[in-house]
Amino acid sequence: MFPHRTAMRQLLHRTPACPTSSWPSSTPHRVLPHPLAVPMYQALARFLTTPPPTSTGNPPSAIAPATPAPPTDVAVRVNHDLAPHALHLNEDLHGRTRIYALHGVPGTKSATETAADPTLQWTWHDEVGEGATAAAARRWSGGLLSMGRAMQTFRSTFLPVGYPDSVHPSYLRFHLWKFTETAAGSCIGVLCSQAMLAALGIGGHGGATDAAAAAGGAVAVRWILKDGLGEIMKLLFIERFASQFDARVKSWKLVGEVASVTGALVSLLTAIAPSPAWFLPLASVGGALRSIHFSVWAAVHTTIARIYARRGNVGDIVAKDEAQLSVAHMLGSGVGVAVIALWRHDAPFLFTCYAALAPLQLWCSVSMLREAHFDVLNDVKVALLAQEWRERSRAVTANPASDPAHIALPCAETLASRPEHGPLGEWLRASPNIPHLAPGLSVARLFGHPTTLASPASIIRGAPADARVAGRHLAQALHVLRHERYLVRHVPSRGGTVGIAYRSDATARDMVKSIFHAIVLQEQAARVGGGETVRAFDAAYAEVEAEFPRFWSDLGHSPHWNVTRVYFDDKGIRFQVGVPPGSDAGHGERRAVVDGTRKEME
Repeated sequence: MFPHRTAMRQLLHRTPACPTSSWPSSTPHRVLPHPLAVPMYQALARFLTTPPPTSTGNPPSAIAPATPAPPTDVAVRVNHDLAPHALHLNEDLHGRTRIYALHGVPGTKSATETAADPTLQWTWHDEVGEGATAAAARRWSGGLLSMGRAMQTFRSTFLPVGYPDSVHPSYLRFHLWKFTETAAGSCIGVLCSQAMLAALGIGGHGGATDAAAAAGGAVAVRWILKDGLGEIMKLLFIERFASQFDARVKSWKLVGEVASVTGALVSLLTAIAPSPAWFLPLASVGGALRSIHFSVWAAVHTTIARIYARRGNVGDIVAKDEAQLSVAHMLGSGVGVAVIALWRHDAPFLFTCYAALAPLQLWCSVSMLREAHFDVLNDVKVALLAQEWRERSRAVTANPASDPAHIALPCAETLASRPEHGPLGEWLRASPNIPHLAPGLSVARLFGHPTTLASPASIIRGAPADARVAGRHLAQALHVLRHERYLVRHVPSRGGTVGIAYRSDATARDMVKSIFHAIVLQEQAARVGGGETVRAFDAAYAEVEAEFPRFWSDLGHSPHWNVTRVYFDDKGIRFQVGVPPGSDAGHGERRAVVDGTRKEME
C-alpha cells in the first residue's frame, strides 16, 4: 500500500542467522556498538511499519494474504480472498504489490459466465479498494509514487538482485558498518594527501625553500618513487601471507584496517618531518601499509562475497558492494576536502582530525566483524564442532531414551560461547581438550623433530637418530591410516600439537575427519600420559572409525554449516604414496605400496 515503507521495511527486516540471537538484541558474547543503537533502530522500525491514518481515522485496508510472505524481490502468491469469481495472484516487485486477476479459469464462477478464453488483468495494490477509505489511501499514496520509484532505483543500484533472500542474513548490518568505515578512511586519505603535498611544498606555506625543492619535476619523481617502493613492500607481504586469507577472513580484515590507520599516521608525519629527505621513506612506508590494506580487502572481499552469495550471485554482490563503497568514498572525500578548504590544513589540525577519525574507523571495523557470522568451516570451527558433538554424544549415550536421529550442532553465534573459542572465531584458546592444530604440513615437517614439528632440517641433513624416529612414526601412520587420505601425528609440546598432512586427492570430508581425529588423538594421548605411543594411536583411530560417520551425517544435516569446503592455511602441499618421481600419473593407474601391500588408489 505504501511503497516507500514496504521497501524500507525490507531493508531493515532480517531473519537472524541463528535462533539464539537477533540484531540488535545483545548476547553474552556480543556487545552493542552504542547505547543509542537499540532505541534509534526500534523507533525507525516502528515508523516504517505503521501505516498513516486515512480519511476515516483507521489504517487503510490491505489487499494481501492473511499470512504475509517473507520479503522478496519477486514473490508470487495466490490470493483467494480478493474476489471469488477469479483467480488472483499478488506479486511483490521492488517494494510494491501488483495484483493479477485471471478470469475464466476452469473451476471458478467466471468460467461459467463467459465462453471466452481466460483473460488476465492486473493493477497495483494502491489502485484497488472500495469507498472513501480506498480513495483516501490512493490519494495519500499517489503523492509517494515518485518515492517508490526512487526506492526501486536505489535497490537496483545498491542491493543485490533478490535481496534479502539472495544474501546472508548479516549482509545489511555488515555493509552498513563497512559504509561508515570506508567514509572515515576516505576522509583520512584526504588528510594524508594534504600532509604529503604540504611536505613537498604544494598547497602549504613553506616559502622559497619549499618552492625550490618542488621545482624541476622533483615532486613527480618523489611521488612515483613513493608509490613504487610501496608496491614492492606490498608484494613481499602478499607472498608471505596470501595463503591465510581464506581461512582467517576476519583476522586479516582487521589487520588490513590497522595497517591502513598506521599507514595514514606515517604519511601524516611527512608534514612535520625535520628535513625533506624524510619524505621518501615516510611516504613509502605509509603508502605500503595503505596498499596492504587495499590488497587484503580485495582478497577477503572475494571470500566474503562468496559466503554471502546464497544463489551463486557473487558477481552481482561484488558489483553492488563497489557501488556502495563508491558513494562512501565520495562522501568521505567530500567531507575531507570541505574541512581542509573551509577551516585549516596546518599540521596540528590534520593530526587532530586524524585522532578523531582513526578510532572511528577501527570501531566500525570491529563492529562490522562482530556482525559477520559465517557458515563456512575452517580448521578452528571444525575442531570446536567436533568437541561439541562429542560432549553432546556422551550426554545422549548416558540417556538412551532421548537418543535423537541427529545430534543438533550449534550455529556460529552459539559456538562463540565456548571457552576455547578465540578472537573472531578464527583462533583457538589454549585448552586441554583441543590440541594446537597444524594442518597442511609437509611430510618432512610432520615427522621431523618431535619438539618442534616445524623444521625438516634433521631429516634433510640425514641425522641417523632423528631419521629413525621419523621413519618409525611414518611407518606407523602409513600402516594405521592406509585407507585414509591424510596422515596425523601427535606430539606433547605446547599442551598437545597435532600436525596433519593431506594426500593429493583429499576432499572436504577427509579434512573434517583429520581434525576430528586430532581431537580424539589428544584425548587418547592424555589417557596414556601424553606420550606418543602406538597404543594411543591405534585406540584413537578405532574410536574415530566408530564415531566419525555419525558426526559427518549430523554436520551435513545441520542448517548452519556449509560442508563443501574447509579452509585453513593451505600452501598447496600434498603427498602421494608409492608414486615415484617422473612417473606418468595422469593416465589413471596410480598404485601405492602401503605396509607391503600393493593397493590401487582411485
